Amino acid sequence: MNIQEKIRMIKNALDVEEDIDSGTALNSLEEWDSLGIVSIMALVDKTFHRTLTPEQLEACSSVEDILNYMVPNDGE
Repeated sequence: MNIQEKIRMIKNALDVEEDIDSGTALNSLEEWDSLGIVSIMALVDKTFHRTLTPEQLEACSSVEDILNYMVPNDGE
C-alpha cells in the first residue's frame, strides 16, 4: 500500500472533503476531533492490527504522524 492510498484512507475515515497530504496540519481540519480520533483508531486497528491510544493520536500534529502508525504490527 502506497502513501497516497493511506492518505485516501485517512481522508475517508475523517470524512474530509478537501485535499490533504502528509504535511497537512491536523488542527487545520474541522473533522479532527474526538470522533475523528476514534475513526483513525478503528482504521489503524482494523487495517494494520495496531492498537493506538487516544493520547497517541492527540499528540499527532500532521497527517504524516498518522501515517507513521500505519504499518503492520510485527508478528501479525
